[in-house]
Formats: sequence, C-alpha cells, structure tokens
Amino acid sequence: MDTKPNLFIVGAMRAGTTTFYKGLSTHINIYASPIKETNFFSKSLPSNLYAPQPFFSLEQYFKKTFPAYLHFAHVTSNEDYKKLFSESQPYQKYLMEASPIYLHNPESAKMIKEYNPNSKIIIILRNPIDRMVSHYRMDLGLGKQLKDFNTLVASEIELYHQGRLPWHSYLGISLYNDAVARFQTLFDDVLVLKFEELISNPENLNVQLEQFLNIKVNFTTNLKWANSSYNIQYRKLLFWGRQMKVLALLPKFLPTKFRHVIFKKVFVKKEAKNLMSIEIKDALEEIFKRESFI
Repeated sequence: MDTKPNLFIVGAMRAGTTTFYKGLSTHINIYASPIKETNFFSKSLPSNLYAPQPFFSLEQYFKKTFPAYLHFAHVTSNEDYKKLFSESQPYQKYLMEASPIYLHNPESAKMIKEYNPNSKIIIILRNPIDRMVSHYRMDLGLGKQLKDFNTLVASEIELYHQGRLPWHSYLGISLYNDAVARFQTLFDDVLVLKFEELISNPENLNVQLEQFLNIKVNFTTNLKWANSSYNIQYRKLLFWGRQMKVLALLPKFLPTKFRHVIFKKVFVKKEAKNLMSIEIKDALEEIFKRESFI
C-alpha cells in the first residue's frame, strides 16, 4: 500500500483551512495526518510564521503521544513524515495534510511535485484585506505582534512598490496570483475555493468536492469556522510574556480550558476596533485591483 500523501490543502493562511481539514478528516475514504500542518515541504520557515515552543519536542511527540492531534510542527525527517501516514487503511483513497505555508513558500510546490506528482491540491482564498486583518489579530492574540497595524502595513506597501516585499509578510501572503499559478502550472488537479463562498453557499461545496475527489461527500453545512481572531488589550504584557517564555510555561500548570478562560477574561476586548485607516485601505485596494482580486 502506498502511504504517500496525495491530497494537500496548501492555504491560504487564515482562510478556513483548519475547519476544512477537520471536515474532510471525518470522511471514511480520507486519512488525515495527525499533525495538520507538517510543513515538511518547507526547508526553512520564517520566524514570524513559526517559532517552536521552548518545551516542545517533536521526538517526544512521536515517542509518547503520536497519533494524537497536533496543529503545527516542522517535520523535517523522511522517517517521521512517513510515520504520520503509517496508520492509514487500504480503503482510504486519500492521505491528506494541510500546511498553509505551502501556498506562498516559493519552494513548496516543486517539492510536493517531486515527492508525489499525482497529488491533488486544494487552495482556499479569502478577501485579501480581511485575510491580512485576521492574520494580524491572530498574531496579537498569540503575543507575536506589538506594532500598530497601519504603521506595519504602510511599511509593507512601500516594500511592495520597491519590489522587495517578503513573501511571508502580511501583504505578501495576501497576494495570490503568482502563488496559485505555481501550483496550477505543476499539477493537473488543482481546486481553488473562496472562503466567503464556503460560508455563503456551503451546499455547492459538496458538488465541487465530489467532482474533484470522485467520492461521495456530505460536508456539513453547519461548520464552525475555527481559529477565530480577537480584539486584544494589554498587548505589551502579552508580547513580553511570550518573549520571556512565560506563556510557554502555562501548559505545564494550567489545563487548556482554564487557560482559554483567563485569556478571554484578561486579554480580549469585547468591543470591535477598526484597525485600518482609510488611507491604508485605499492603498491596499489599489494593490489588489492591480493583482486582479478585488
């Protein structure tokens, strides 16, 4: 039995890939990697996208907790990657993983093609401005970001016009055309979906998936989209708590549910806040019109 993955959800970040992955993972004919985002086809990961938890050991995961679900890791060993799919069954037509970094990482499409040229690729896109805001709010909630949104994006817009924008920046990950084209050029089977359409017209999702995967699909129409982002207060406290490794110690002493309660009580603002100035919004819309998305 071939245990190479042949179904990849490659992004985009903050476009519902986690909910989509979990929905597909319940299908009898689909085996889902216990590590959702393996990032195996990324030789290196930018620190702004992935910073390993100080007390996390991938080696210990495989020794003690595999195949428990793990959201994110950087699997680099061929042996470890193969093990992730070792418990798949002969009746499971698809072996799946979902690493959103693959979409924009310039090396990933070619690496997947070399590994398994017959892979099917699913790409989920989201309104690029909404995606940027969600990405930024997520980083605030994780204690990874301290800068003001408008200041940060203004500097990225300047880099964009200079032709020096990093692919892993907030704006860079919202530029889809070249990223999608890389996969469409290399693979015969690429399905591009829109996040907004998955929410507004979920019934049509089953039709598209059945045609693409050639299996009967009954994707629930009541999906709760995961990985919500929050309005954050006490940003500096959260940021320095992460920098000083204090946040990394909490899982050792507090249950997950209790940590979530504390986080929402202390750090989450109830009122919505408009992060974006009119000037920044206009500048972004002009860029995305040029990129043929808005």
